[in-house]
Amino acid sequence: MSRVDRVRQILSTRGLTAYQVSRQSAEMFGESSRYYIPHHFYSDLALPCRLPSIYQFVALSRISNYRICDWLAVFGFHPDDIPRLQPLLPRKRTAVLDSSVYDENAWVPWFAEKLAPEHIPQIAPLGYFLRPGPPRRARTLDSLGQQAFLYAKLGEEDLLAFPDLMPGSIVRVDPRRGAERLPEAAGPSRENFLVEHDSILRCGRLQRNAKDRIVLCSVTFPFSRIELNSDPAFRIYGVADAEIRPLARSSVVCQARAFVNARFTRELRQTSSGTAALGAFIRLSRIRAGLSFREASALSHRIAEVLADDMYFTAVGTLSEYETLTHPPRHIQKIISICILYNIGFWDFLAASGITVDPKAGEFMPDELVPRAISGADGLSTTPCRNLASRGGQGFLQRLSRNGPTFLFSRKKLSRSWQV
Repeated sequence: MSRVDRVRQILSTRGLTAYQVSRQSAEMFGESSRYYIPHHFYSDLALPCRLPSIYQFVALSRISNYRICDWLAVFGFHPDDIPRLQPLLPRKRTAVLDSSVYDENAWVPWFAEKLAPEHIPQIAPLGYFLRPGPPRRARTLDSLGQQAFLYAKLGEEDLLAFPDLMPGSIVRVDPRRGAERLPEAAGPSRENFLVEHDSILRCGRLQRNAKDRIVLCSVTFPFSRIELNSDPAFRIYGVADAEIRPLARSSVVCQARAFVNARFTRELRQTSSGTAALGAFIRLSRIRAGLSFREASALSHRIAEVLADDMYFTAVGTLSEYETLTHPPRHIQKIISICILYNIGFWDFLAASGITVDPKAGEFMPDELVPRAISGADGLSTTPCRNLASRGGQGFLQRLSRNGPTFLFSRKKLSRSWQV
């Protein structure tokens, strides 16, 4: 089915024609607005290079009462590529990852119980007690995300928490555990904290110095200690209580030897004065990511290769121009690429652009209007699953959804304890 025929079919389910959509967009936003959809909308869609802008996607969503993520998916744009690809890119600096679920109606490969809990060893891989099961809608898994955790990828240059946490790994941060875990005595804290200082995220242990100031320190390397109170805007995100380590061996010690202690005290304070709101937001996000324009452009080339679309590539000069923007780029691919590169959430980017969107506004499109493939589910049963598991409420998945496991990490092993 061609793109024009698919859009015509979607609008017909709402009793709308292209002319009616154009007229309603003019009444809601004005003909001179960026949200306006022209009456020759179908003719534009017939051209491969003519796609709706993000403003027009918002207008289509409001007029048709279908969710904006579904409209984006109709044209092959998937904001869920942002949280999928962000952890895969190499990072110099620690960054908070986007953990949003944009298409709540998407099919997600899920699991089924394999062994009863009493037969599970204290330390065991997931394959001992879980097996591939029927897929589920993403929105039905909301019970697994009731606790508001943050997830961050440690930068290759963030060595303060080594060897407790490995650079390049992904850590879970509990924002509810912060102030009450701050050390009272002179020694370093037992937990590693995710903190922001001078617009840079770092993970390490906290300690009180002689002046009763909070400092970020390393218990392994003789780095200069960072006095957090010197920055009035410093922020403690929470305690890092779980980690997913990369399998590849890391040359952390070699990297540490190449570091100079003064590096942590020479961080460049860069401001974004004189630029527009959106441009300043993009600039600050790039600085926090620790990327030069050339490095960001090279990474965008990798994104374009993964997503098989050259439009996701962004040249050095274009990245520089984006930091003076007052409106988002015309092409959706560029927006998604910026979000992946600079660790920005899609909704956050739209908010910085002055576009107000309710992510949950509107209805889901039926699967026949916007086909939803099940990623990574080749060979699995595609029969929808209604229950988290089939074992009477006491299986691993039920306990995980009810309480969540507490992960205890050491240098040599990972142990799992249940909160029953």
